[in-house]
Amino acid sequence: MAEIIYLSLGSNMGDRRQNMSFAAKRLAEQPGLRLLRKSSLYLTEPWGEPDQDKFYNAVLEMEASSLPWELLSQCQQIEREAGRERKVHWGPRVLDIDILWYGGQHIVSGDLHVPHPYLSLRLYVMKPLSELVPDLEIPLKGRLDLLRAGYQDEEKVELICPSEEW
Repeated sequence: MAEIIYLSLGSNMGDRRQNMSFAAKRLAEQPGLRLLRKSSLYLTEPWGEPDQDKFYNAVLEMEASSLPWELLSQCQQIEREAGRERKVHWGPRVLDIDILWYGGQHIVSGDLHVPHPYLSLRLYVMKPLSELVPDLEIPLKGRLDLLRAGYQDEEKVELICPSEEW
């Protein structure tokens, strides 16, 4: 049975726009995944480790018939294909793919935490996600539109290109 899922994409090294397009294309080619929609592309400040270049961020809405752990493996493989090296936690990266939401499931197991544990703390994730599903119910957190309403720094997540242009 297929589930609707949401993936966050981020890049702040190399050709960021190309890295984001590469990720969307490669994810859509994976067995058990089908791209439904993508958000606009946003320019954002780094989170966690501030001494690095700004990020490009976006969210993909996909249909997945694979298991969440298979999806995690696919995402990590695509990150490696793009040249990602995991050296510094929250450091610069060519490509970052996070599973935000997987069919409304709550999963905490090893490397897989769904919904993403920092989803409600990151405006650069909430803004593109709310572009696709503003009233999404995040397990154990609440509705996305209500979570996002508490943020004052909307200008720190700058629209740089609509979804159809990347």
